[in-house]
Amino acid sequence: MRGYPQFAQALEVAWDPLAGADEIAGLPPCTMERGALSVPLPAPSKPTVPLDVALAERRSIRRYADREVPMAALSALLASAVRTAPLLGWAVVSRDVQGLATGSHHLEVTPDGGLRLHRVGPVPGAEAWPQHEFHLAPVVVVAMANLLVPADQSAAPLYQLAGRAAYAAGMTAATTGLGSCLFYGPTLAARGSLWFDNVTRAPLIGLSAGLTGESDQ
Repeated sequence: MRGYPQFAQALEVAWDPLAGADEIAGLPPCTMERGALSVPLPAPSKPTVPLDVALAERRSIRRYADREVPMAALSALLASAVRTAPLLGWAVVSRDVQGLATGSHHLEVTPDGGLRLHRVGPVPGAEAWPQHEFHLAPVVVVAMANLLVPADQSAAPLYQLAGRAAYAAGMTAATTGLGSCLFYGPTLAARGSLWFDNVTRAPLIGLSAGLTGESDQ
């Protein structure tokens, strides 16, 4: 099974968007789970809630309705995250997404600007999340980056970028009818199934999402 292009970028490459691929050639590629097929994401769904209403009414949601997340809504959420932070990597944990297998996936941006997911492993166990509610979420999106930074630089800008991207994704979720909750990220127990090594693909921040019901909180 061939690997797909490595998304994790060294900090010095992130600072120079014109840099070539040679600088990250030494990083091991991520490979799809044996027998898995890539899943192209559909066009992002259109907003159903005006942005000003979403801004005024949005609140963090940790419990979600027992309903599938529409694939187009997930596509809109991910497109917003990638648009805000194109140099970050993104992992998607799917428990209940329409047309998407349960498991851990990595996101790839195709040459034509489309998005597709590659299944890399099972859903991490409950111990992989800082709180049990995130393990039960229909979908969790995690921002990743390479934290091998030069001695005279800081990884703080990457965390700030990840935070902005995850917040943008959360607002997009709100405008497409999804509830969401930002959190610091998965624990070290998630590294295996998400292909995190805590250095070249370190998790920075997480966002859970799903459809909501009247009693959700």
